[in-house]
Amino acid sequence: MIMKTILLVDDDMNIRNALKRVLRHPEINFVDASNGMSALDKIINNEIDIILLDYKMPHVDGIELLNWIYKVYPKIKIIILSGFIEKKLLERLILFNEQVIRILAKPCDENTLRSIVLNDLALV
Repeated sequence: MIMKTILLVDDDMNIRNALKRVLRHPEINFVDASNGMSALDKIINNEIDIILLDYKMPHVDGIELLNWIYKVYPKIKIIILSGFIEKKLLERLILFNEQVIRILAKPCDENTLRSIVLNDLALV
């Protein structure tokens, strides 16, 4: 069994824990980070298959982190989670259209999120 690794990046621990609960699967390993700087470290030190990334975070926001990931790890797929989906965000994310596979509003439907992630990881 080949394990897949999901990086959960959100400054809210409750959201990270909820995502782990929703996405629980015997073939998924979770790594989490509470901010962009911690996420950078996790990406460098783990083989990440997909990232669930909060857009608004302290220190390094989701777009800054996405810019770095795009340049250094262009194969990692990313799902943006945000309570603030606005035209400005969508315009900025167009640059990453091959890497950002979805933009979901928080809170999002648990079944939809689970389906998207498991399909992308080929676990269904």
